[in-house]
Amino acid sequence: MEKQEGEIVDERGNHLGTHGGFWRFTPGQRRGLGVSAREPLYVVSTDPGANTVVVGPRESLGVETISARGRLYVRVNRAEVKWRYRSPAVPAAVEETEHGFRLALDTPAYGVAAGQAAVLYDAGMVVGAGVL
Repeated sequence: MEKQEGEIVDERGNHLGTHGGFWRFTPGQRRGLGVSAREPLYVVSTDPGANTVVVGPRESLGVETISARGRLYVRVNRAEVKWRYRSPAVPAAVEETEHGFRLALDTPAYGVAAGQAAVLYDAGMVVGAGVL
């Protein structure tokens, strides 16, 4: 894609810098932002229409509810979910939906992004899987 300059802003909309295209950034990204601050900043979101990248502190990335398209192989009310091989499992309440399931995490999770796989476990057994 062609370089397309846009703004990097904080969550309040304050201008922090410029970038060469929103598509070069991923939610959760910390390195290569091209802006400096007193605390580490992470990409919170991108706005393709405005070609804007929104950054904020790590706490802004925490999610407590996750929806996935997939299926439950075993009906469970609770499970442990992992979306990265090496990440620790996070306990969650499980609710089946028309096209998959919704998870209410016991603790906020960080670095969760659309397109990742979520695998649900109960006592070490896979009970469901889907794409966020």
